[in-house]
Amino acid sequence: MGKVISVPILVILLSLLIGSVLSMDQQHFRKPLPFKLPSSSKVASPPPPSDHHKSGLALNDTQECTLGGVREDCCPGGCSQSDCEDTRGCCYAPAVPSGIPWCFKPNPVVQGYKVVSVATTATGLEAMLAPQGAANYYTPDVASLKLVVWMETNTRLHVKIFDPNNNRWEVPKVVKTGIPTTKPSNPFYKFTYTTQPFGFAVTRVADGSVLINTTSPAPPSGSYTSDKVFNGLIFEDQYLEISTQLPTNPNIYGLGEHVTSLRLATNQVYTMFAADRGTVPEINLYGVHPFYVDLRSGGNAHGLFLLNSNAQEVYLGTDSLTWRTVGGILDFYVFLGPSPAEVVAQYTEVVGRPYMPPYWSLGWHQCRWGYHTIQDVETVVTKYAQNNIPLETMWSDIDYMHEYLDFTFSPTRFPVAQMSNFVQKLHTNGQHYVVINDCGIANATDYPAWSEGLSQKVFITDSNGQPFMGKVWPGITSWPDFFNPATQPWWSTQIKGFLNAVPLDGLWDDMNEISNFCDGACQSSLTSSVPAPGLPGSLNNPPYSINNGGSRQALNIKTTDMTVKHYGDILEYNAHSLFGSAESNATRISLETITGKRAFVLSRSTFAGHGNYAFHWLGDNNSDWPDLHMAIPGILSFNMFGVPMVGADICGFNGATTEELCARWMQVGVFYPFTRNHNAIGEPSQEPYVWPSVANISRTVINAKYSLLPYYYTLFHIAHELGGTVARPLFFEFPADSNTFGIDKQFMIGHGLMVTPVLTQGATSVSGYFAGPDPWYDFWTLTRITDGTSQTLNLPTPLDKIQVHVRGGVIIPLQAPSYTLRASRLNNFSFIVPLSGSGARYTATGYLFLDDGELLNTVQNKQHSMFRYQATASSVNSTIEANNYAPARNRLLDTITVLGLDIAKQPPPATVRVNGDALNSNQWTFDKANGKLVVRLANSKISLASAWSVTWQ
Repeated sequence: MGKVISVPILVILLSLLIGSVLSMDQQHFRKPLPFKLPSSSKVASPPPPSDHHKSGLALNDTQECTLGGVREDCCPGGCSQSDCEDTRGCCYAPAVPSGIPWCFKPNPVVQGYKVVSVATTATGLEAMLAPQGAANYYTPDVASLKLVVWMETNTRLHVKIFDPNNNRWEVPKVVKTGIPTTKPSNPFYKFTYTTQPFGFAVTRVADGSVLINTTSPAPPSGSYTSDKVFNGLIFEDQYLEISTQLPTNPNIYGLGEHVTSLRLATNQVYTMFAADRGTVPEINLYGVHPFYVDLRSGGNAHGLFLLNSNAQEVYLGTDSLTWRTVGGILDFYVFLGPSPAEVVAQYTEVVGRPYMPPYWSLGWHQCRWGYHTIQDVETVVTKYAQNNIPLETMWSDIDYMHEYLDFTFSPTRFPVAQMSNFVQKLHTNGQHYVVINDCGIANATDYPAWSEGLSQKVFITDSNGQPFMGKVWPGITSWPDFFNPATQPWWSTQIKGFLNAVPLDGLWDDMNEISNFCDGACQSSLTSSVPAPGLPGSLNNPPYSINNGGSRQALNIKTTDMTVKHYGDILEYNAHSLFGSAESNATRISLETITGKRAFVLSRSTFAGHGNYAFHWLGDNNSDWPDLHMAIPGILSFNMFGVPMVGADICGFNGATTEELCARWMQVGVFYPFTRNHNAIGEPSQEPYVWPSVANISRTVINAKYSLLPYYYTLFHIAHELGGTVARPLFFEFPADSNTFGIDKQFMIGHGLMVTPVLTQGATSVSGYFAGPDPWYDFWTLTRITDGTSQTLNLPTPLDKIQVHVRGGVIIPLQAPSYTLRASRLNNFSFIVPLSGSGARYTATGYLFLDDGELLNTVQNKQHSMFRYQATASSVNSTIEANNYAPARNRLLDTITVLGLDIAKQPPPATVRVNGDALNSNQWTFDKANGKLVVRLANSKISLASAWSVTWQ
């Protein structure tokens, strides 16, 4: 660590008092006030704290300790608090994850930069910054920085800090929005800044709450330590740091990908650098999503996105947040919400709306690593049918490949002719087939993917300009360079030949972090498994080591060297975490071009904006109860990241599942947006037909999910068009209810369904929170369980039951299920109409979106139908918003079930009418005790695609 400079506390106090303020809702910007510390001023050292142990951060009495600052290990082998403080004169703070020193050298606050000039622009401001004192942690501070602020929309602010004199890495292609030419008419925010030291703040105009404030407050009187105190802006060649104040014990969500609670724990470091590590808690995993949602008391939320792909980490304190990255620039987007759902919509407007999945992909999927032959795969399909458990899509892991070579089939175990016949049979039955595709291309003779790629120079290269050599399943491999424009046609050619041999329905992009069996470059022998020595240096081992792998590993551990180059001299050091999404986008383009339909691409590695073109599963989890739980916050986080088509390996991947665990996982996993049972080679079989009890449960829940797919599909359409979520935390629906802020053992599907699974071994009941003011109804029995009062209920939940509830006020469309979704889509529709309200006004609302389920751009091409449903205490009505999908006209209404007529204090109906015509008494029933009206319309031949109405009185 380089030398650090202590900042006089008085300077910080004065800068807060007299720094220039810029109000961005005004017509022009005020000039910065001059700042000068009087020459006669002297800053005396404050007295040492009387009892520093009570602060939660102990220290030597003559030193400063910054909890969120860079920690240089003072006791590498570990030591006691007294040894750390009294003997070594260092700081002691143990409440941090592995890989972060508990005992660290004093790290006084760094002052950062000052504003030297400022100018207004048509869309915001520009300012020049210069170092104020020197941080020089690792290399000299960048001598001149430029701040540019764009007021892009009423709810989006863009703040960029960069070196105007030297080109630095900036992430390409992620942002889908442009730079505006004028200011928005009514911004929800005000931007202010301080001049010396430089810092900026973003305030919500409506209530004056400060959302972002990068200026550190002074330490509390008489103390050298505070969780609030942090460094000013640091901007060096390979180390950038910026912090913001937060409310005490903040509600922060996001910053993925990690196995962690939904509401992020404080005093933790969240590392973001793509790595193949399985679902190890708290460390950096497969994807990188430098975006968070900050939910404040009262229900307002905002979001912050850092467009930076370098290795980075965030320290989340109890009162502050510090962002560190080892390269690039600081390119922030602030989203004003004010609801959590609006924050996500504003975020996906920038990084891209979620891709619309094919309808069939919402069905049930079966996979495992260890189906060794085509006969194994055929047997699984047959056993599903024999047990009458719906199966929509069959998968193969790497077993199908010839010597683990991409785009090949084993000639003995999965011969092409037999495979083609098998997949054609699946298609005849209305089923589908997906296979894995690892991204490493083997350096093998007589292998077109390698020889053609080599001749077209599509591989990433080493420092000598030769294809970089690593190692995965087939042996020595190289990886495609998806920044190279020549790579897309080569990639498409490989996929086209693959699909010409066997008509696959989708591809599963795996190992794309990049995962490598060596630490950096491997030896060139095809048979050698001995990795070459790591390449130490400023890229694999940058001056600041992020907490990679929970132990500050070099960046090339089990991946490529960071010196690898992509097209245009792009360094792996900068672009590493982009690889998985870049590959998935190339795969999507290939599949769309070849098939003319929506692509199904499932990817392990992801980056911000990934949901715009592909899907995700949470990776190699464990067959245990903790991972059953942790799948929920993982899925909810990815919905916030704009990747709503996400799931986990149901029943677990690593380890042997049990009958009870698999039963409980099948119950909840079916309600994930993406639902697949998958496990590892060598583990016991866990297909749902293995146990009779699990088979029974699976039939029930899969059929329930299939009946709900019109609801799910409508949610995906809304997410695709407007940027919403499908699975969402309870606080998205009830942001003013602080009881929901930490809930990650329940989740919502859209506005109207709540899932409360059993996540504990041996449990036969489950506790769930039911937020008001809407009543809740049991999905299975359609009986009301709450009257709208917020409450926690303990519900009997034997092994054959999962708690699913319908929220009052949200109309749920249903379609009768069949064994496959192609057959299901021919069935008639029903509706659950749960009323909610008060006084004389009880209502419910819902939507239904339909198209063929596979074509691209059906809304733009007017190939869809959209219906809106509204209910009162005496009617349900359908309104046609679009009616271009012709098959919808052949679907009929079946049953309409109205709930809550008792709480609406409606008398028992005497007459029920459809489109004004009275129904026979045998076409409807009324359950007075439960206020439930059931209207049976199958014999009325009412088209779903008509503007129908049902009334009662």
